[in-house]
Amino acid sequence: MVSRGEESSARKLYVEMTSYTAFCDTGCTGVTALGVNVKNTIHYQGYRVIAVDPKVIPLHSIVRVETKNEVFLAYAADTGGAIKGSIIDLLVENKTVAKRNGRQLVTLTVMREGKGGK
Repeated sequence: MVSRGEESSARKLYVEMTSYTAFCDTGCTGVTALGVNVKNTIHYQGYRVIAVDPKVIPLHSIVRVETKNEVFLAYAADTGGAIKGSIIDLLVENKTVAKRNGRQLVTLTVMREGKGGK
Protein backbone atom coordinates (compact mmCIF):
# COMPACT_ATOMS: atom_id res chain seq x y z
CA MET A 1 0.00 0.00 0.00
CA VAL A 2 1.06 3.59 -0.52
CA SER A 3 2.10 5.54 2.56
CA ARG A 4 0.83 9.04 3.25
CA GLY A 5 4.30 10.57 3.20
CA GLU A 6 4.74 9.77 -0.49
CA GLU A 7 2.08 12.22 -1.66
CA SER A 8 4.10 15.37 -0.87
CA SER A 9 6.56 14.60 -3.66
CA ALA A 10 3.92 13.07 -5.92
CA ARG A 11 3.38 14.23 -9.48
CA LYS A 12 -0.06 15.77 -10.12
CA LEU A 13 -1.66 15.78 -13.56
CA TYR A 14 -4.96 16.93 -14.99
CA VAL A 15 -6.12 14.30 -17.46
CA GLU A 16 -9.13 13.22 -19.44
CA MET A 17 -10.70 9.97 -18.23
CA THR A 18 -12.74 7.66 -20.41
CA SER A 19 -13.98 4.16 -19.58
CA TYR A 20 -13.65 0.74 -21.17
CA THR A 21 -14.78 -2.83 -20.59
CA ALA A 22 -12.75 -6.03 -20.71
CA PHE A 23 -14.61 -7.16 -23.82
CA CYS A 24 -15.44 -5.53 -27.14
CA ASP A 25 -16.55 -6.60 -30.61
CA THR A 26 -13.01 -7.28 -31.89
CA GLY A 27 -9.56 -7.69 -30.41
CA CYS A 28 -10.33 -7.59 -26.68
CA THR A 29 -9.27 -10.57 -24.59
CA GLY A 30 -9.99 -9.63 -20.98
CA VAL A 31 -6.26 -9.61 -20.25
CA THR A 32 -4.35 -6.33 -19.75
CA ALA A 33 -1.03 -5.34 -21.33
CA LEU A 34 0.66 -6.58 -18.14
CA GLY A 35 -1.08 -9.94 -18.37
CA VAL A 36 -3.63 -9.26 -15.62
CA ASN A 37 -6.82 -11.28 -16.14
CA VAL A 38 -9.74 -8.85 -15.75
CA LYS A 39 -12.46 -11.01 -17.31
CA ASN A 40 -14.42 -11.11 -14.03
CA THR A 41 -13.16 -8.06 -12.14
CA ILE A 42 -12.42 -4.34 -12.42
CA HIS A 43 -9.79 -4.49 -9.66
CA TYR A 44 -6.22 -5.67 -9.29
CA GLN A 45 -4.89 -6.22 -5.76
CA GLY A 46 -7.54 -3.85 -4.39
CA TYR A 47 -6.88 -1.07 -6.93
CA ARG A 48 -9.06 -0.03 -9.86
CA VAL A 49 -7.46 -0.88 -13.22
CA ILE A 50 -6.58 1.85 -15.71
CA ALA A 51 -5.07 1.98 -19.18
CA VAL A 52 -2.41 4.65 -19.68
CA ASP A 53 0.07 6.04 -22.16
CA PRO A 54 3.28 4.62 -20.66
CA LYS A 55 5.20 7.67 -21.91
CA VAL A 56 3.14 9.80 -19.51
CA ILE A 57 2.33 7.34 -16.69
CA PRO A 58 4.58 4.27 -16.52
CA LEU A 59 2.98 0.85 -16.26
CA HIS A 60 2.85 -0.50 -12.69
CA SER A 61 2.21 3.03 -11.33
CA ILE A 62 -0.28 3.54 -8.52
CA VAL A 63 -2.31 6.71 -8.92
CA ARG A 64 -4.99 8.58 -6.99
CA VAL A 65 -7.87 9.65 -9.22
CA GLU A 66 -10.23 12.46 -8.17
CA THR A 67 -13.45 12.81 -10.16
CA LYS A 68 -16.38 15.11 -9.39
CA ASN A 69 -18.09 12.22 -7.59
CA GLU A 70 -15.40 9.97 -6.12
CA VAL A 71 -11.76 9.44 -5.24
CA PHE A 72 -10.04 6.09 -5.76
CA LEU A 73 -6.64 4.48 -6.16
CA ALA A 74 -5.84 2.79 -9.45
CA TYR A 75 -3.12 0.59 -10.91
CA ALA A 76 -1.70 1.28 -14.38
CA ALA A 77 -1.99 -2.24 -15.78
CA ASP A 78 -3.06 -1.61 -19.36
CA THR A 79 -2.46 0.44 -22.49
CA GLY A 80 -4.70 1.17 -25.44
CA GLY A 81 -4.48 2.33 -29.03
CA ALA A 82 -6.52 5.46 -28.33
CA ILE A 83 -4.79 6.22 -25.03
CA LYS A 84 -2.20 8.81 -25.99
CA GLY A 85 -0.89 11.69 -23.91
CA SER A 86 -2.91 12.92 -20.95
CA ILE A 87 -5.75 10.41 -21.22
CA ILE A 88 -6.52 7.46 -18.96
CA ASP A 89 -9.10 4.75 -19.53
CA LEU A 90 -10.87 3.30 -16.47
CA LEU A 91 -11.90 -0.37 -16.57
CA VAL A 92 -15.61 -0.61 -15.73
CA GLU A 93 -18.17 -3.40 -15.36
CA ASN A 94 -20.11 -2.94 -18.60
CA LYS A 95 -20.90 -0.66 -21.53
CA THR A 96 -23.77 1.00 -19.65
CA VAL A 97 -21.37 2.24 -16.95
CA ALA A 98 -18.84 3.28 -19.60
CA LYS A 99 -21.46 5.38 -21.41
CA ARG A 100 -22.71 6.89 -18.15
CA ASN A 101 -19.16 7.90 -17.17
CA GLY A 102 -18.52 9.53 -20.54
CA ARG A 103 -15.43 11.74 -20.77
CA GLN A 104 -14.38 13.55 -17.61
CA LEU A 105 -11.55 15.84 -16.63
CA VAL A 106 -9.98 14.43 -13.47
CA THR A 107 -7.06 15.13 -11.18
CA LEU A 108 -4.54 12.33 -11.09
CA THR A 109 -1.75 12.11 -8.52
CA VAL A 110 1.02 9.59 -9.12
CA MET A 111 1.46 8.03 -5.69
CA ARG A 112 4.08 5.51 -6.81
CA GLU A 113 5.88 5.72 -10.15
CA GLY A 114 5.83 2.39 -11.90
CA LYS A 115 8.91 0.74 -13.27
CA GLY A 116 7.38 0.50 -16.73
CA GLY A 117 7.78 -2.51 -18.97
CA LYS A 118 5.93 -5.75 -18.54
